[in-house]
Amino acid sequence: MPDASENWVPLEGLQHQVAVEVLLRGPLSRKQLAARLGVTRGTVTRAAHPLIEAGLLVERAHVRAQGLGRPEQPLDVELNRDFFVGIKITAERLHGVVTSLRADVLHEATVVLRSLRPEDVARQIADMVDDLSKRVPRVRAIGVSLGAQVLEGSRVTNSPLLGWGAIDLGALLRPQIPVPVVVDNDVQSLVRAERWFGAARNSDNFALITIGAGIGYGLVANGVLMEGPDAGLNTITHFPLDLGGSVCGDGHTGCAETLLTIQAIRGRALPTLGDVPFEEVLRLVPENTAAAAIVDTAAFALGKLIAAVSNLALPRKVVLTGDGVALAIVGRDAVQRGIDLHRSRRASPLDLEVQVVGFSEWARGAAATAIETFVVGR
Repeated sequence: MPDASENWVPLEGLQHQVAVEVLLRGPLSRKQLAARLGVTRGTVTRAAHPLIEAGLLVERAHVRAQGLGRPEQPLDVELNRDFFVGIKITAERLHGVVTSLRADVLHEATVVLRSLRPEDVARQIADMVDDLSKRVPRVRAIGVSLGAQVLEGSRVTNSPLLGWGAIDLGALLRPQIPVPVVVDNDVQSLVRAERWFGAARNSDNFALITIGAGIGYGLVANGVLMEGPDAGLNTITHFPLDLGGSVCGDGHTGCAETLLTIQAIRGRALPTLGDVPFEEVLRLVPENTAAAAIVDTAAFALGKLIAAVSNLALPRKVVLTGDGVALAIVGRDAVQRGIDLHRSRRASPLDLEVQVVGFSEWARGAAATAIETFVVGR
């Protein structure tokens, strides 16, 4: 794998603004860029010229704008220049992808973890990165995501699902991988992908909620991802919903963890349906009153949680996803009831988008973290 330790150039100033606008919104004409950046078209042309010479931007075929005027050559990023690898760690597998600079997935891979020892996981990640990197000309950066609190893009402080305490995963990886590596919380990575390249790319205020093995939450306010030392703790897991849930591991009664996780729903089904998979509980809803009641309660609780996030954070859009998002699809009516009953009737209509994703999307989120780090230089 060729060395690509240098960052995206430039990292500041008007040239950087031009490059980022084209990356996120392109192809864009010089006139469009001038309007977006509040400068003249000539200023854009001068700023873009060295970026074109460096191969970072390219000019597409001439197009004629609506109405009169001469044809223009829109500027776009060169998508065959820079590639990124994203790795999502679960308790059983590594899921990896190679993406373009716009986080389009080009290649995928999955391997079973041989061990959960951090050193062994790091070795398998390095092997996967090496394998995936052979499929494209040049990998610029690596993103690794996991369900954990992560500090400074490197240090995992705690990962209950993996049984890890304090581990500097970045320090384990960097000697084995010759390009920049950034480690991130998996939900935060998904938020980055949605903000830059996904459903919320045109929204400066949105929230993302994930349900599955756990419950995750991320928020972008005024275009800024809310980060900090507690971002990976998934504190929303213990938000009180008071709908008859059991007692969670932290001693809370009726918190989100006791109602919305896959394991919680399976646990509530155990007395009447037996030890059945989460998917089977959902499948039984049309024909089994016990399954219907379990799903209705959980979906209503989910609606209440979505309403609480909307009431407190005031996002204009909420993206709901995760391994357990089928709950919101099967129980859509109950979700809506939960939202309606706990949100002011005078509030703006809630833009709720439900996304069904696989682990490749989580890995794409890790790649988006690598892209953002590479482009912004943080």
